Amino acid sequence: ISENSISDIKEYYNKKEKVPLAIHTRMMELFKEYIIVGGMPRVVMEYINTKNFSKVLKLQRGILIDYEDDIAKYADNQEKVRTKACFNSIPKQLAKEYKKFQYSVVEKKSTAKKYSNSIKWLKDAGIINICHNISNIELPLEGYAKEDCFKIYVQDTGLFVAMLEKGTTNNILNGDLKIYKGAIFENIVADALNKLGKKLYYFSKN
Repeated sequence: ISENSISDIKEYYNKKEKVPLAIHTRMMELFKEYIIVGGMPRVVMEYINTKNFSKVLKLQRGILIDYEDDIAKYADNQEKVRTKACFNSIPKQLAKEYKKFQYSVVEKKSTAKKYSNSIKWLKDAGIINICHNISNIELPLEGYAKEDCFKIYVQDTGLFVAMLEKGTTNNILNGDLKIYKGAIFENIVADALNKLGKKLYYFSKN
């Protein structure tokens, strides 16, 4: 997509005018492709060269295995199993209606004391994004962040989609982005904001 095309689309936004249907349809197609492919260079090149989502998925799942190998190689001995369990629990965490990260989903009756270091390792390794709950919508947001209440997203949305069950890619291509109770939408927004250097927060009110 040329810079001129992007500038044209921004102009519609600035003028609060509807984007022509043909442009909107094409951009939505590209957006859905990005959700599936993600932004990892190897995966992007595979898609550019082959336009084959099956090959993309195979490569992404290989990268997920590499992540597990990295956990086994670099995490402290006592943290290896816990860190892997936290990472693999992300689809279950985001499939819930209330997506606050719950240690009990990783292991029944578990607590932050046992798994907080594993979450920190995944964050420091650049594998996940953490989105903290805030108690009040006032600046600075960081001052109202609750350290013990947060959501977790996979830093690369393409890898998150690769963690989901078979058929998810087709659902996305067909325009069904509401699967996993909107978790794919949330993950892609977290991905975009993180790439802009923004810290992630969410607010919920009973």
